[in-house]
Amino acid sequence: MKITHVCLSLGTGGAEKILVDTLPLYKNLGHEMSIIQLSSILEEKKYIEEMEEKGIKVFTLSSKGFFNPLLLWKLQKTIKKEKVDIVHVHLFPSFYYISLLKFMGLMKPKLVFTEHSVRNGRTGNNFFSIIEPSIYKQFDAIVAISQNVKEMLVNYLPKLKNRIFLINNGLNIERYINAIPNNRNSFLRDFSLPENSILIMMTSRFSGPKDQETLINSLEFLPLNYYVILIGEDVGKFGGSFGTSMGMIDEFGKERILDTPISEAAISGAAIGAAMTGLRPVVDVTFMDFAALMMENIVNQAAKSRYMFGGKGQAPVTFRMAAGSGVGSAAQHSQSLEA
Repeated sequence: MKITHVCLSLGTGGAEKILVDTLPLYKNLGHEMSIIQLSSILEEKKYIEEMEEKGIKVFTLSSKGFFNPLLLWKLQKTIKKEKVDIVHVHLFPSFYYISLLKFMGLMKPKLVFTEHSVRNGRTGNNFFSIIEPSIYKQFDAIVAISQNVKEMLVNYLPKLKNRIFLINNGLNIERYINAIPNNRNSFLRDFSLPENSILIMMTSRFSGPKDQETLINSLEFLPLNYYVILIGEDVGKFGGSFGTSMGMIDEFGKERILDTPISEAAISGAAIGAAMTGLRPVVDVTFMDFAALMMENIVNQAAKSRYMFGGKGQAPVTFRMAAGSGVGSAAQHSQSLEA
């Protein structure tokens, strides 16, 4: 059986990691597996190499963004040429493209869609809630990766509940059993922690759905020698929420492209301090809405530094942020404050 998986870009996200881990298993069962990525802008080179080494083709449709009508034609052409039996789709807008092709009668294989999250920018949107039942309806099966995701889908798509199946997400446990332990002392030294520390580490992108806040709040119920270490990615390896810093960490190094915790006050303060010492930092705070959290530092520090230091101080810092609506990012991520 020929099965192709369609994703945004074979990068370091959870959905993509599932493909990298599971597709070789299906190939060993005798199936011919392939991956179609809409764009290469977020791809992880080692994933591409690993798939190719294991005999799994990776088709790349673009080197630019994910929202391009031409991708519809490229998807249909690639799937038809490969004569696949099943198309398994992951994430938005990939499943919109495949659904539209099916609706137009241009997609013949069986269609499967996997929902990876209980939260996205569409489920609470009135416009999407009207059109999405028709989008999901084009799929023969809808997979939920957890019970919570299944409950969300059943509530969101009650007429399609018989097509929704639970297949729990999982990990390749052998990788953890055989993993080489990191040097614990390096963490204790770098973060100035006592020897009896119990370390809890979370590795994920710093964004709302990852919910680092819950882990931080759990410390209230743990002994004082428990510490949380958060490791995440955004402007660095992830390339920014809109791909604006894509490739910069490879070109300039991790000493110049820095991922930070989500604290706009801290980010702006550190950047202004760096600017006053002679650097020229560029701060990406993603959405203009967050500018309000930085105004103390911008207005009372950066803007007044020349005056307060007798003309000798300056803060050449650039703040980059997106403005406006149209991407389904809800009220706190869609404002145009200049208006």
